[in-house]
Amino acid sequence: MKLTIKEMSAASLCAALTAVLSQISISVPLSPVPFTLQTFAVFLSAAVFGRKIGFLSQVVYIILGITGLPVFAGFESGPATIIGPKGGYLISFPIIPLVTAFIMDRFAKKTVGSIFLSLLAGLIPCYVLGTLWLGIILKLSVLKAIIMGTGLFVVFDIIKALAVSYISVKLQLLLSAGRFS
Repeated sequence: MKLTIKEMSAASLCAALTAVLSQISISVPLSPVPFTLQTFAVFLSAAVFGRKIGFLSQVVYIILGITGLPVFAGFESGPATIIGPKGGYLISFPIIPLVTAFIMDRFAKKTVGSIFLSLLAGLIPCYVLGTLWLGIILKLSVLKAIIMGTGLFVVFDIIKALAVSYISVKLQLLLSAGRFS
């Protein structure tokens, strides 16, 4: 995969944004998975830069964390985080931009509504992989895994997707006008 300097810069920026927003983290009493703004950053990378940059930025983010940089929520790092209860969510991050872009490409125009629906579709693999992994690691029943891994987060993720939809439309206008080139 050949990348331009602009693409490498955008992917690096998105990986860094994910690392920073991961630290805005609130522990949840019923779950080992905290509320964070990670998905906000993943959504933004997908909605603004698309499949290639979104995917690459999240792969870079995960590699940084696995190799020991404290970029995961709560300044965690290392392979233990990936194989722990949060691992399924983290592994899903590169998939979110792929699904989001695939759905977005089906719409004739990028509007707040089309981006929002695309981001919600991109959230599905996050919930499936994350909840499945959480249930397996903690040996939970299906219902308990869904409650702990999805039920507590849905409303906040919908709000994040809506916010990113509005922000990304504005950013796309600025980018297309050449104000950030």
